Amino acid sequence: MIIKVMSRDNATKYSLEPHKEKAAVISISDCDKEFPVLENNQNNGITVRCKVRFDDVDRGAKNCITEGDASEIVLFVTENANNIDRLIVHCEAGVSRSAGVAAAIMKAVNGDDWDVFNNPKYVPNMTCYRTVLDAFAAKMYLD
Repeated sequence: MIIKVMSRDNATKYSLEPHKEKAAVISISDCDKEFPVLENNQNNGITVRCKVRFDDVDRGAKNCITEGDASEIVLFVTENANNIDRLIVHCEAGVSRSAGVAAAIMKAVNGDDWDVFNNPKYVPNMTCYRTVLDAFAAKMYLD
């Protein structure tokens, strides 16, 4: 499974283009914004979507990612990983929250988050990263 980080605009553009691979999308929206409208059809390959809302803030701040948000993301990934070729994780800018979530998914699923942490265009939100990694660890412990 290929994991890609995108901005809201790039995810919207992706949904308007034809793609052969099956894709899932994790949409991260600011708490005060609506989710983008993403086309979901046979041509673009998008089969499922997870929507979560939290702001780009550190642990303890208002509207921070919650354990519930992270658990929802982990459940979505584990339920769909075997049925998709590409996982798109997007937030508003595609720099911090989506990078943190994508890196945690990469670490949990592939054992390697270097593609995010070694890329200068990303500044992963470490609260998102740690919260999602913790949710993966909790799921593995319970399974």
